Amino acid sequence: MKFDKIIHKTLSEEFVDYGFIFGNNKIVFIKTGATGGIPGYQDKYLRMAYRIYERLGVTVICSSNYERCLPMDRKAIEWCVKHLKIKDVELYFVGVSDGADQCITLAKNISTKKLLCINPSFVPDHDPSDRLNILSNVEKIFVYGTKDEEGHELAPKLLEGKISNFEIRWVEGANHEFTGMVDDFVSLIDLL
Repeated sequence: MKFDKIIHKTLSEEFVDYGFIFGNNKIVFIKTGATGGIPGYQDKYLRMAYRIYERLGVTVICSSNYERCLPMDRKAIEWCVKHLKIKDVELYFVGVSDGADQCITLAKNISTKKLLCINPSFVPDHDPSDRLNILSNVEKIFVYGTKDEEGHELAPKLLEGKISNFEIRWVEGANHEFTGMVDDFVSLIDLL
């Protein structure tokens, strides 16, 4: 199992990696958690990418997360669309922890079909409901582990925000890192 293509970019003094698996006109963009690399611990992001590619034939872009690199993320998506000569792209975002917050920002500026946020992290005391309500036509699924304290703090705020096309799911026994639960983590891609 490996990416079809890997592109290394430099941002300030940090390196950002993009791994591509080429498929059809549906693009799934996976943004790792803070400081996460594209294969991920026990290849969890690579396994996620292959799982959805094998199931749906989609194109997958997996992005590391060493810096806030939204302009580079947009360019990676644009490069992929141009490289594959995709005319009618369908875009799906999967963001993990800090990567979820970045995917929400990306989805505001790019036509998006669905947003899957796994254990999303946000600035403390910042309710993301307003940002999510802007994405009224985007299906939004947030997944938290039952042992992720941040999920228990944020879920009530999110549910009070009356966000359209939104649901929260819980994974029993999972902490923020899904410690010892990599297979469960990888299977979350099936929510797309």
